[in-house]
Amino acid sequence: MELHIDRRRPMPLWRQIYEQLRERILTGSLPPGTRLPPERHLAASLGVNRATVVQAYRELAADGLVAARVGSGTRVLPQPPAPGPGRSAGPGEAEAPAAPFDWTALLALPTWPPEPPLLREARAVRSGSRQAISLARGELAPELLPTQQLQQLLREAAEADLPWGYGPVAGYGPLRQAIARRMGRTAPDEVVITAGAQHGLALIVRALTEPGDAVVVENPSYYRSLTLFTGLGLRVLPVPVDREGIRTDALAAVLDRHRPRLIFVTPNFQNPTGASLSPLRRRQLLTLARLHRVPVVEADSYGDLWFEAPQPPLRELDPTGPVIYVGSFSKTVAPGLRIGWVVAPPPVAERLAAVQGQQENGLPLVGQWVLAEFLRRGWLEEHLARLRQALRERRDALVAALARHLPETRWQVPGGGYHLWLEPEEGISALAWFRAAARAGVVVMPGDLYGSPAGLRLSFSCATVPELEEGVRRLARAREGLRREGHPGDVEPVV
Repeated sequence: MELHIDRRRPMPLWRQIYEQLRERILTGSLPPGTRLPPERHLAASLGVNRATVVQAYRELAADGLVAARVGSGTRVLPQPPAPGPGRSAGPGEAEAPAAPFDWTALLALPTWPPEPPLLREARAVRSGSRQAISLARGELAPELLPTQQLQQLLREAAEADLPWGYGPVAGYGPLRQAIARRMGRTAPDEVVITAGAQHGLALIVRALTEPGDAVVVENPSYYRSLTLFTGLGLRVLPVPVDREGIRTDALAAVLDRHRPRLIFVTPNFQNPTGASLSPLRRRQLLTLARLHRVPVVEADSYGDLWFEAPQPPLRELDPTGPVIYVGSFSKTVAPGLRIGWVVAPPPVAERLAAVQGQQENGLPLVGQWVLAEFLRRGWLEEHLARLRQALRERRDALVAALARHLPETRWQVPGGGYHLWLEPEEGISALAWFRAAARAGVVVMPGDLYGSPAGLRLSFSCATVPELEEGVRRLARAREGLRREGHPGDVEPVV
């Protein structure tokens, strides 16, 4: 079977394979019963990864065009005949069901990047086995949430005389005031309430950039932010992250060659590496931003989750500088509330609120009222003190387990947050290790999703201390299996 792949096209490779096979099936070139080439053979002939072919076959199966059966491979299914022109159902005949509307052409438009097949694989692995231990979930375990206090406030909210109309587009006034007081040197009109940090980033992009603009991002970086930026038409300029955060020497070189519109950084406990920007690099970053007149967007969802000592936000180091701060309660209080905030100079905050008003016409008030009361009563600081202690115990348990079972690997002990970045020793593929670990009953996140194939993200926020110990033991067992097989650079996708 002869298929053609054009790597210069914006269409993903799996979609090119899918489109060609779909056309041949619908036109009859591949009649019912035809067996498609085995995934590995087709991948080898096209010079692509097997996962690319797997994704194309899955989409064909989802469309009802093919079916895979054990022992017989993937075969073309019979298709319902197209209705003849002008023919209507005769007496006693049932009206033929209309063919499903074909959305393929619209979905193939390059206006939003398709979900990476590896992300689907990781999600399927996370939900595929109840017996698996997850070191992949980037959220708080239920026992770490302030559930009783939130339930009490929700009951009070039901009895409070809250308005049920649209709220202010910049957010509930008392919550903006509480956040401004807590951040210090901040006025309420500089605070805009958002539906989480990711929503705040999207507002900033829509308000301050145009499609085609370049933005600086960390490498590796949170994968949902990467897809957000590219989906909104931005060109990303990756700058490497090491143990001291974003490398300012590399950033300086990028700024000398390009004129980005924004710089996106996570100074505290970066996702996925857990690294924090050193004090020296914080000052260097702000100096570079002023010199090149490029605003810095500071994503600080983990900033309150420090274990040794807090680090001042970039905005605090340069209150009148080019910094826009993005915070969130999702990582500290409850992800289900979906409430974050942006702090920006008043003219910028006004524009962000205007963009939000055009899109949402205000956010739900109940959750904002709950968080405003949570802050007003002093419950946030009490909760954070308990949460930091619990997370530190889990981090210490993870680090101790790594030292016992995987001493040959490399990692940095994070000073806070949720995540630890694990780098395998020479000769072990991190992607192969991710897949082998899933088969061994432990789920981690592959670094390829974050733009770096050199490591794995291990999260300790949603696993108990015994689960962390057993999870690392299973991870070590999976690594030993790879060693026995000769350090393969690739392993079959798990799903």
